[in-house]
Amino acid sequence: MAEIRKEKTITKTKQVDLLKYIKKAFPKVGTSHHASSLIYKLQGSDSWHPNIYFTADELNDTLDKLLQPNEKFQLKLRVFDLNEDGYRFELERIK
Repeated sequence: MAEIRKEKTITKTKQVDLLKYIKKAFPKVGTSHHASSLIYKLQGSDSWHPNIYFTADELNDTLDKLLQPNEKFQLKLRVFDLNEDGYRFELERIK
């Protein structure tokens, strides 16, 4: 099991840039060629969605597309070492 490097609860809105949290934890994450694995679980779901590979910019854009203009939700962000090529982010919607 990979070690958790960072865990943070974030209130995500279209105005909140998830990348600032990711880049603070791992400054090299966010370059266009740096793909990472995203596993996410939405509120009320019993299962985790499968791995999807994103760059950090794509991750943020994808989350924004899930939101309505004035919607916000809380996400528990866990960052794991995946390997030398990337990281795994677990995003669990908690509200």
